[in-house]
Amino acid sequence: MSKEKTDNDRWIIWVALGVTVIITGLWFLTRYLLEGDEDRGTFGDMFGSINALFSGLAMAGIILTILLQRKELKLQREELRDTRGEFEKQNETLRLQRFENTFFSMISIHLEMVQSLSSREYNSQGREIFNALLRSWSIHLSREAILNYKEEDFLKYQGTYRKNVKLEFVSHYLQSLTSIYNVVSTSDLLNEPQKNSYHMLIKSYISFPERKFLYYFLILGITRDSTIETLRYLERNFMFIGTLSKDDLIDPSHIKLLDQFQITSS
Repeated sequence: MSKEKTDNDRWIIWVALGVTVIITGLWFLTRYLLEGDEDRGTFGDMFGSINALFSGLAMAGIILTILLQRKELKLQREELRDTRGEFEKQNETLRLQRFENTFFSMISIHLEMVQSLSSREYNSQGREIFNALLRSWSIHLSREAILNYKEEDFLKYQGTYRKNVKLEFVSHYLQSLTSIYNVVSTSDLLNEPQKNSYHMLIKSYISFPERKFLYYFLILGITRDSTIETLRYLERNFMFIGTLSKDDLIDPSHIKLLDQFQITSS
C-alpha cells in the first residue's frame, strides 16, 4: 500500500509542477512578446477557451484528488481492519498461553502434592497411601465375609467403605483433581475437542494406585460431596480413571460394582 501511495503522490506533484510551469511560461511570453495592452487583450481573448480548459482541468484535478483521497482512506480502513484482526489473534494466543501456563502449573502443584501425601496411621506416603487405604478396607471386607461381591451386599460395601476408608488423608488430592478438571471444563477458550485433549492429559498423570482408589471412591463414596459429583461426571464422559480389568481390583468380583456406578452417578 505504501508504494502505491508514493507513486500516486509523485504523479500528482509532477502534473501540478508541469501545469504551473506552462501557465507561468505563457504569462511571461505574452508580457514580453506582445506590445501594448490592446494586443495583449486581443491575444488573451484568443485563449479564452484555453482558460476554460484550464478551469475544467483544475476542477477535474480537484475531483481526482478527492477520488484518490477516498481510495487512500479505504485502503487505510482495510489496513486498520487487518491490524485489528492481527491484534485479536495475538490476544487470543496470549489468552491461550496464559491458560496453558495455569493448567500445567496446577498439574505440577498437584503432582508435588501427591508426592507429599503421608500417613503415620497407615505407615505410607506418596501414591502408596492409596493402596494402604484400600488394604485397610479389604481387611474389613474379609472379616465380614463379603470380599466376594454380590449385588445384595452393595449397602454393606458402602457402609464398610465409608466407615474404614479415611478420606481426610486424600481430601486435598481429590479437591485438586476436581479443580484441574473445572479449569478445563469451564474455559471459554477451548472447543470440545480441545477440552477432550486436556482431559486426556489429566488422565495421563493419574497413576495406577490412584485409578484403583478412584474406582471405589466414585462408586461407594459419599454422594453429597460436590467433589465426587464432579469426578463422576468426568468419569461418565471421559473415562477419567481409565479402564481397569477385574484382575486389577481388590477382588475380581468387584468389577460388578460398575453396574451400580450407573445408578449412583445418574
